[in-house]
Amino acid sequence: FFIYVWWVTGKRESLVIGSVIYTLVFATVVGSWMVRNHHHFDRAILTERGGLALIHRAEYNKMTTSEYFASFCFDSNCPPIRAMLSWFDPEDYRRLHWDEPDSYYHTARAQRVIAREEYASSFDEDDALKREGLRQLFIERPLKHLAVTVSMAHKSLYVHSCVLTLIAVAGTFYLLVVALRRNRVDLLAILFPFLFGYAFTSFLTMAIPRFNSPLIPILWIATGISSAHIASILLDKKRIIDRDGQLES
Repeated sequence: FFIYVWWVTGKRESLVIGSVIYTLVFATVVGSWMVRNHHHFDRAILTERGGLALIHRAEYNKMTTSEYFASFCFDSNCPPIRAMLSWFDPEDYRRLHWDEPDSYYHTARAQRVIAREEYASSFDEDDALKREGLRQLFIERPLKHLAVTVSMAHKSLYVHSCVLTLIAVAGTFYLLVVALRRNRVDLLAILFPFLFGYAFTSFLTMAIPRFNSPLIPILWIATGISSAHIASILLDKKRIIDRDGQLES
């Protein structure tokens, strides 16, 4: 938003005004919830479940090599990719099922139960889980974390059915390439919320597709712009062909 205001107006005062408006809107929505939490729990926070999300994400960094590659098939809702699970032994993706007693989901929740018994406050419990989750992610297995982020990025793509996901994601990344090649800062500003949200959920969460549901409108706006861009290129080429044909005749 800030980049877009600056790019369109080119005026520093407009950037300041736009920034103030954006900040006030954001603070009104988010701040009211944080004030509510401070009033009830003496903690100005958004949620206390961040620790569970981090520890759950850290559990996936313990995947074996077979589990890692099987996860790409397991997490896909595209039938051809999902069918590739037959290439793996069922044990390679058993722990990816949330209903398995020793699944990564249940091992993460077991750590939460232990922390709950150790700390009287749910906020202290959540802070402890956050510290442990961050330690496992960035200190204990940093390289493994980067590799698993690729799997999580693939998993979080499926916000629609297979076909709609492919169309929306292809259109969005096509627009990203166009924006970078043509230095279109306005298009990058449109894509920024999607890119940030997508990177965040892939890097720091278990990447459940619904986490990216708020980004669906941006996907389809980007796909619409990409479609218009491609149509414009095809029409220009058609005009050139028609013009050359008239000249030859």
